[in-house]
Amino acid sequence: MDVAKYRELFVEEASKNLQEMGDCLERLSSSGGDGSEIDVLFRHAHSIKGMASSMAYDSISQVSHKTEDLMDKIRSGKREFTTEIIQILFEVVDFLQSMVDVAASGEQDFPDVSSLTAKILEAGKVESEQVQAPIPPSGTKGNPEEPFPESLQAFQDQGKKIFKIRLIISKDSPVPAARAFLVLLELEKIGDIQKLNPSRQEIENGEIGKENEVALFLVTDSEKADAEKVFKSAVELESFEIVEVVIKTSERLEKEKGIFVREEGKKNTPAITLPAYRKPTSVKVDTPDLDNMIDIIGEMMIQESRLDEFLHRHESPELKSCHVELLRSIKGIQRHVMKFRTMPLSSLVDMLPRVARELQRSAGKEVELSIEGKDVKLDRAVLEELGDPLLHLVRNSIDHGLETPEERQKLGKEPAGKLCVSAWQGKELIYIRIEDDGRGIDAQKAKEKAIEKGLLSREKADKLSEEEALDLICMPGLSTAKEVTSISGRGVGMDVVKTAIKNLGGNLLIQSTPGEGTRFTLKIPMSLAIVKTFLVRLGELLIAIPLTKLLFVAEVPTSEFKEEEGNRFFLRKEERISLVSLGSLLQFSASSPNGKELESIIGVDMANKKVGLVVDSLLNSVEAVIKPVGTPLANLGYYSGVIVTGKGEMALVLDVEKFAEKVK
Repeated sequence: MDVAKYRELFVEEASKNLQEMGDCLERLSSSGGDGSEIDVLFRHAHSIKGMASSMAYDSISQVSHKTEDLMDKIRSGKREFTTEIIQILFEVVDFLQSMVDVAASGEQDFPDVSSLTAKILEAGKVESEQVQAPIPPSGTKGNPEEPFPESLQAFQDQGKKIFKIRLIISKDSPVPAARAFLVLLELEKIGDIQKLNPSRQEIENGEIGKENEVALFLVTDSEKADAEKVFKSAVELESFEIVEVVIKTSERLEKEKGIFVREEGKKNTPAITLPAYRKPTSVKVDTPDLDNMIDIIGEMMIQESRLDEFLHRHESPELKSCHVELLRSIKGIQRHVMKFRTMPLSSLVDMLPRVARELQRSAGKEVELSIEGKDVKLDRAVLEELGDPLLHLVRNSIDHGLETPEERQKLGKEPAGKLCVSAWQGKELIYIRIEDDGRGIDAQKAKEKAIEKGLLSREKADKLSEEEALDLICMPGLSTAKEVTSISGRGVGMDVVKTAIKNLGGNLLIQSTPGEGTRFTLKIPMSLAIVKTFLVRLGELLIAIPLTKLLFVAEVPTSEFKEEEGNRFFLRKEERISLVSLGSLLQFSASSPNGKELESIIGVDMANKKVGLVVDSLLNSVEAVIKPVGTPLANLGYYSGVIVTGKGEMALVLDVEKFAEKVK
């Protein structure tokens, strides 16, 4: 059997099983051994073993087989489920995932597994592998009144449902054994397979017989309809028959006779016949193709804007009607493509419990981690860049923020520190918060460290607000940690975190109270592909400000401007807004403000400060695809890209954060 074309399916299914094994182990490590969770681990190990065997990945099959044997010993009560075994199983999950990654690359150069399998054997004192006795052929094919397997009686006594199943793979299927194997994997998600004929080994070897028929008993807590769903969604399945097995104890049907009948009565109902082929309901698309779609949508949006400009100058009800429909269609395409590009935050934060567990063990701390908002969705490109910053903030919270159990008890706190990662969606931004109840950050200490390292003068340090002082920990080379550990404390990292967030067009806000804890809040855009901007004019230059940075736009009377120590400002809703000429920041000659009664102000969020940029005129908001800006403009560092308006004008997208230091 050519396994190359099934490699992608194997990698996807195996990774999913390993993720669920990891989640199950997390639950077990916090709540202790639970019978149902042990069964789940057993099933996942069993599924991976079967899939690996069918793909001839012997190393993966060997490790998962030993793990399956260990879990069988535990669930049967022959071995105690201990924290040491949990740790070994975590190692198994990580090791298997690394081998699945090797398989994904098309290679089979797997690492040596002897050390790990020996550890598994020692943990469960597993003896040599037992070979399952061959399954005798059934008596009369298709006859529901066959001898009932006595070995299954115990399951029925426990209240389990038992279904006798026969299925026939289409003779037109090029790989009937592979199709049968996939059906078995789906059935194992709802129950245990018993008395399989042909045997699993034969199916994995591609030996299914000329009739393409498979018979088995399914022991489950699920209903008959759940099993039927598996078959109805299967591809290249010609027919199936499913009968619930019930032991009757009447005079006519005694258990000793070993006869079973259907739950619905004696009458045999014909097997359900399915179409020979079922059309696929989904396709996989490479991410570069989605990126190309975004570019095409951007061009469509430009042409739509040009058409809109034309219709403003020429009255044509019919054309306007067509334009409305065209705009609706473009928006629909844009919405669906962006939906394809988005991924839930869970794909990123699901690894945090494992990370926290390893870090608290190495740091000698106890951590209660909670995660909220895992369903919040972000652009794939944003998620790709968010992984390292988020991981570093979690590491800092555990290593720097949380105290040891002994320290916390002396302070009257619970021994286990609390760490919460939460996410929610705003109007234009996604907010992610990492908050702990640890020792907090001393703003004054951060100032002293910065002065000591020559990063800041005493005069400037004295003028900093508490928020600005906390922001000092993001300066390169500054760390307030007492000790350098294997986790952190070298003054490397927070500057990289802040730079990464800025590159995403976002902000990092730090809040802390000594003795009570620290809160990091990330404000990032939902997408980097299509952005909403507000256009302003500065002389002949057209500037676009991302709406994620926009706070307000206003025409302010110059009579309301005030000046203090050479800095202009005005009060907006009793809040002081510093005024800065955008022309002076860009070293661009704008029109003279002399004699103006009103100034055009665009309020922006600049390094978590509200600043009013003075421009020549305010225009309107536009939604567009940002294109990279070329040289020599790229060398200036002021612009993050360029957009094209409906009039065909080029608007430079301002990178607001680049001016934070200048404004300070």
